[in-house]
Amino acid sequence: MASIQNYSEEKFTEAAHDWDLERLYKDLELSKRQVAPHKRKGLTDIEKLHLRGLLCANSPDEIAKKLCKNSRGLNADLCETIYRYVETLTNRLSNTLENWRDIYKWLEEAGYKARSSSSVPSHAGANPKPQESVSEIPISNNSDFVGREEAIKCQL
Repeated sequence: MASIQNYSEEKFTEAAHDWDLERLYKDLELSKRQVAPHKRKGLTDIEKLHLRGLLCANSPDEIAKKLCKNSRGLNADLCETIYRYVETLTNRLSNTLENWRDIYKWLEEAGYKARSSSSVPSHAGANPKPQESVSEIPISNNSDFVGREEAIKCQL
């Protein structure tokens, strides 16, 4: 049976063709120390896996499906980790990410794209999904959600 590490290294490997992953991992590790100094140093294998999934233009729901994970849990992980690290790395304010696609754009603009592919891979635009502004998402008046505005806002 393959180990978790080997399994995670086999997923989303195409990201290595278009991105300077080693430099990106190194720089995100520095961002992680700023965002979450209490957490383990360095990116975890799971954080790297999630990042590669995003760099391959997979939505969080697509990543969750490919990894047989709960999409809400994966979204929460991304909100606490990769999204915050990339915001810091690209000198953006915390919690300014509006759409998971911004990760791809911001890192490309920051020079982490290894090849000169101009934008999101063509397969990502085949069925474009409308971008929904956070302000357009209705907030429920249900008392179960009181105090959960940030968590709800983060569910892109």
